[in-house]
Amino acid sequence: MKLKKVIIHSFRGIPDKLEITFPEKGGKTSSLIILGDNGIGKSSIVDAIEFCLQGHVSQTESLKDKNIPSVLSFYKKAHPCVNVAFQNDEIFERKIVEDERGLLSS
Repeated sequence: MKLKKVIIHSFRGIPDKLEITFPEKGGKTSSLIILGDNGIGKSSIVDAIEFCLQGHVSQTESLKDKNIPSVLSFYKKAHPCVNVAFQNDEIFERKIVEDERGLLSS
């Protein structure tokens, strides 16, 4: 399956909403290169896709602690939400929610 679009809200180094559409040329997916300074959120994009599709971020041990997931925004208190759309129009969504006890889970 090929990625079509990723929408990321308040995930780690991404303070608000970031929408990435993967380019097509002649019906075929083109390459996408993400460039930027250190600490700007490039790894957060990859981590957000992994979190949405797998429910974890493999390079982050603290995500195993269900009370303090490492996917929380570095910038504000909003709960993260990630949507991944594929070219076959399947859409996956994963978000962090707070239960009545104040515990966070995905």
